[in-house]
Amino acid sequence: MHGTGEDDHIFHVYVEDAQKLYGFAGNDTIESGSGNDTVFGGLGNDVIIANGGNDVVVGGEGDDNLYGEAGNDSIHAGDGEDTVFGGAGDDFIYLVDDGDVDFIGFFQGNGNDVIDNFETGIDQIGIGGFGFTSFADISGLITYSGDQAMIDFGNGDTIIFTGLEAPLAADDFVF
Repeated sequence: MHGTGEDDHIFHVYVEDAQKLYGFAGNDTIESGSGNDTVFGGLGNDVIIANGGNDVVVGGEGDDNLYGEAGNDSIHAGDGEDTVFGGAGDDFIYLVDDGDVDFIGFFQGNGNDVIDNFETGIDQIGIGGFGFTSFADISGLITYSGDQAMIDFGNGDTIIFTGLEAPLAADDFVF
């Protein structure tokens, strides 16, 4: 299913088969079905909601809002100031090293996520549902190995950061 160069609204919610959805240019809103879908936002400030399934979401250029929802998703944020919520499942989130502020939301029950190219001192991650109120609450949960860091919240919730250029710090987090 394809959009146009304008602001499109593409909803494919009730389809269980794998679909490819394209927004192209414009500020698009795309909601996929429960299959293992591939969704491309393209140019513009897009909103992509990938319902169920093990989806591939590509935001493209622009300030996008990307939601993986349930499933083991691969989310590629693209250029711009993006907001990413992987949702339940073990997700891979790829950020572009572009100097723009990206925000990633991680909540209790989100599973084991990998975040690649997180720019310390620029990007931010919101932590919710665990009862933490400051970086001091989680600093003891962080382990490092080379350019990687892992935060193990327990009960099957972890975040692995790959490609770090500096250690994580308090200003990288929102509680």
